[in-house]
Amino acid sequence: MTRAFRAVLFGMLLLLSTSLLQSTIAMAEEAGGLVPNPTIGLKAMRVRGSTIAPDLTAALQPLIGRPSSESTLRQAAAALDRAYGASDIAIYTITLDRLADDGVLEVGVVEGHVEGFQFEGKARAGADRRVRRIAEKLRGEGPLHKGELQRALRLIGDISGAKVEADMIAGRQPGGLILRFRIDSAPPRLSLSFDNNGNGTLGRAQATASASMGSLLTGGDRVDMLYTRSISGRGEAWGATYAMPIGFDGLQAGLSAVRGSSVEPIFGLRGRSLNFSASLSYPLHIGPATLFSATASFDAQQSDIYYGDLQLITERSRVARATVNWTRSGPRSRAAAALSIARTLDLPGAQATILLTDKDFTKLRLSAAYHRLLTQNLVLRLGMTAQYSADALSSVESLALGGTEYGRGFEPAVLTADKGIAGSAELAWSPTVGKAGRQVELYTYVDGARATYNERLISYATSFSLASSGGGIRVKDGPMNVDLSANRVVHDPYAGFGDRWRLTIGVTLNWP
Repeated sequence: MTRAFRAVLFGMLLLLSTSLLQSTIAMAEEAGGLVPNPTIGLKAMRVRGSTIAPDLTAALQPLIGRPSSESTLRQAAAALDRAYGASDIAIYTITLDRLADDGVLEVGVVEGHVEGFQFEGKARAGADRRVRRIAEKLRGEGPLHKGELQRALRLIGDISGAKVEADMIAGRQPGGLILRFRIDSAPPRLSLSFDNNGNGTLGRAQATASASMGSLLTGGDRVDMLYTRSISGRGEAWGATYAMPIGFDGLQAGLSAVRGSSVEPIFGLRGRSLNFSASLSYPLHIGPATLFSATASFDAQQSDIYYGDLQLITERSRVARATVNWTRSGPRSRAAAALSIARTLDLPGAQATILLTDKDFTKLRLSAAYHRLLTQNLVLRLGMTAQYSADALSSVESLALGGTEYGRGFEPAVLTADKGIAGSAELAWSPTVGKAGRQVELYTYVDGARATYNERLISYATSFSLASSGGGIRVKDGPMNVDLSANRVVHDPYAGFGDRWRLTIGVTLNWP
C-alpha cells in the first residue's frame, strides 16, 4: 500500500515536470519570442523565477560562445533540466523566452508549489486528521522540495489502518498544484498458521493465531496480538504490541509484552518467561528509495525454571538498547541492515544465576540482507547476522542457531551462543502458472554458522560450527500460503547429530 501510494503520486509529479519541459522551446517559438539565430553567439543567460539561478548559470557555461542554433538551444534546455533534476526542487517548468541581439538568453522558470488539497473517503476520523496534518506541511508559496515531499508521502503511506490513494491537478496560481487524497479505512488483519518447525522436546507441530488493527484509539496507531501453542500442549506463548505515533513527523512509541510457558516431559521441568519492552523510534532520513531510522528501547526480561516447587534458575535483566536501521530499494534489488548495542542497567530487581549467566553484559549485533532480481523469474536472497559479547548471556540475548533463519536442517534454537556469525544464501525461481492470482516459487538454499559459547563457572568456552542445505516450494493462492521444504544437515556442530534429512511444512491463512 505505501509503496504503490508513493509511486503513483511522485511518478505523476515527475511526469508533469518532464512533459512541460519537453514542450518549452516549441511554445516559445510559437509565441514569437524565441528565434534561433546561428549568426549570434550565446554570451550569457538572464533567469527569472528561479531559486537556483547560480546552478543554472554553471550548467549553461559549457555552451557559452556557441552559435545560438536550434541544436544549441535544445542542449541549453536539457542542461537546465539536468541542473533542476539534481536540485531539491520537486516540480518546475522552464521556458526559453527570448534570445536578445547581444546573445543573452532570457529564461523563465516557474517552480511548483502546493496551493491546496482535496480530501475524500470514509476513513476513521483519527486517520483522516493525520493525513491532513501531515499533508498541510507541504502547503506554501515557496517551491515544493523533494525531501519534504518524500518524507510526507512516506509518513502518509505508513499510517496504519488507512488505505490512501492520491493524485493531483493544476491549481489556479502559476505553478500551483492541488493534491487530492482519498482516505478509506483498512480492515483488521487475521492470520492462522500451522507448521511442524517446533522443538522436538515440546512438540514439533504447532499452531499460531494473530490479529492486527490500525487507527483503533488514535489515528495511525496499531495493535498486534499473537498466540502460539504446540499441538502437544507442552508449550505456549502469547504477545501483544501497541504502537502509537507522537506528533506528525514520524516519531513513534511502542509497548510490548510477551509471556511464555513450557513443560519438559521427561523430568517435568517447567519454564516461564515474561518480557516487557518500551521503545521510541524516529526516521532520521527518508528518501525516494532509502530509509534510515533509529530506535531506543528498554527491556525488562524475566525467566525461571522449576522442578516441582523448587526454583532452579532465575534470570531478571533490565536492558537498554539502541538500534539504527537502514533500507534501500531499487528497481531490481533491496538491501537492509541493522546495528544494535545492548547494555544491562543496574536497577532494582535485576538478578542472575551466576553459574550460568552474568548479571551485567554488553552486546553488539549486526544483521544484513540483500535481495536481487537476477532475471524476470529468478531472485537471489542473501542474509547475515553477527553478534559479539565477552560476557555470559542469558537465553533471551543469545544468538540462537537452528530453525527457519540459520540452520534450517536443525531444530529451532538447537544451539545458543554468546558470539558468532551466521549466513544464508537462497536462489528462488518463479515459473509462470496458469491460474490468475496463484504464485509458485521453487527454491534451494545453503546456510551455516560459526559461534562460541563463552566460559561459565561450570563450563569452559566452546566453539562450534554447523551448516545445512535443502530446497522446497512456496505456493500462494488467494489467502493461503504453503511452504514445503526438505532440509539436510551438512555439517554437525558436535558428534551425534548424524547426516539426516528434516522435512518441514507450513500453512498460513491470511484475511484479508
